[in-house]
This record gives sequence, structure tokens and C-alpha cells, in this order.
Amino acid sequence: MNKVSTRKCVNIHNGIEGNIVEMDGELYVLYADMRGNVRKVLFSENNWVENVPPPKNLPRSVVLQVAFEADTKLLNIYGIKSLEWLSLHPEKKRSWLEEKTNWMEHGLELGMLRKKMFESIMQTLEPLWIEA
Repeated sequence: MNKVSTRKCVNIHNGIEGNIVEMDGELYVLYADMRGNVRKVLFSENNWVENVPPPKNLPRSVVLQVAFEADTKLLNIYGIKSLEWLSLHPEKKRSWLEEKTNWMEHGLELGMLRKKMFESIMQTLEPLWIEA
């Protein structure tokens, strides 16, 4: 029995969108070519990825936690130990939530990199959050 899935996928090489279909125990992708003809190819993780829609209406604090985790990893690369979000003192957490972090506490070069990364993350994830 053939089962049509509602799972969407996208080709990682050309951006073509398709639908994942199970036929005879195998996964296939059905997609329309440039002429509008429906094509069927064997699903391969080397060519297709499931197109998972991004979450919507995240609290802004969740987006800031993502930026905090990225900053923590960046500091670790430089050999600087940072605290976990849950173990942060409320004052330090508040400075993150109010975007008043002291980026330059470890020097100008690293400070500029941290600030640039933070701004990139916030700009990229801005469409996902809601103002609370």
C-alpha cells in the first residue's frame, strides 16, 4: 500500500520543494520539474532534507537565551569559562534580557566579535519572537 505523507522536503542542491511519499516500503520524493511534470525520485539524505517550518511566537527571552548560549560557546573557544544560563545571577540575566551585556569585558577584539554575533542572531531570529 502506498502512503502519501504531508511531510514537505527541499532539495539541498537546487531548492526544489517536494513531498515525501512511502511506496512499497521505500521513501520517494514527488516534485514538479520546471515544466510542471511530476517526478518521482528515491529519497536520499544527500539530496533532500525535510522542510521543517520554524516555530512562531517565541518569547523574546528564548531568543536571547539562544544568543547567550552562542556567546558562551564563543568564549569557550577563547578559553574563557562562562556560566550556564540557569546558574546566572538574576542581575546578570537581566543585563542579557535588557541587551546591556558588557561585550568588552574580555578586550576589544573579542568584544566586537561577541557583539557582532549577538546582533546577527537577534536579527536572524527576530521574525520568530513576539513582544511580551
